[in-house]
Amino acid sequence: MDGQDERATGRERVRLALWDRLDEAGMKPAIGQTQDAHGEMRKRLGLRFGYMTDANLATLAETLIDQGSGAKHDRLPGEATIVGLARALQKEPVTQKRIVTSWLASVEGPKARAGGYEVALFRWLQRSTGRPPMAFDMTRIVDQGRDDLRMAKLIEDRIARNVVSADDRNWLSAYIADRDAVAAIIAEGDAKRAAEAAA
Repeated sequence: MDGQDERATGRERVRLALWDRLDEAGMKPAIGQTQDAHGEMRKRLGLRFGYMTDANLATLAETLIDQGSGAKHDRLPGEATIVGLARALQKEPVTQKRIVTSWLASVEGPKARAGGYEVALFRWLQRSTGRPPMAFDMTRIVDQGRDDLRMAKLIEDRIARNVVSADDRNWLSAYIADRDAVAAIIAEGDAKRAAEAAA
């Protein structure tokens, strides 16, 4: 299944588990929101919430029904509140955050990999508010990358000597998982640039 098929399937699941349930309960747009603006929001969130499980979408629908506002308690909250409730139920995957994938898939990704700070950059981008790192951020990111590499080597040495703690193992597992996630994003960017150069 390609990315477009996955998005279409995700939208359909959101429609069935979330929007259809809200319509069935008689929920109306947020106070002050036009029907057109509500429709646009539904489209955006239909794409955005495609990562959520059916169970969590159903829970989100019931939560929104329970929190209805207005005289008849039949008004939905605004988009920011809906997104916040969705995140509380199920965290968005890394690939949902555009700054993470676009920055690491750019030429900055291979540069970070070569410098050994790709995991530190990945984690910084995950925490960012959507802005790219500035020069002072990059100094800290590079320093953190060096610290992370030292820690990884230290833990690998402890594993080899069989004197590793559970916390050390957990730290290294999280580091390797993030490194693998970054490697996939960087590889995708490399492949795209190679295809564009060949065209």
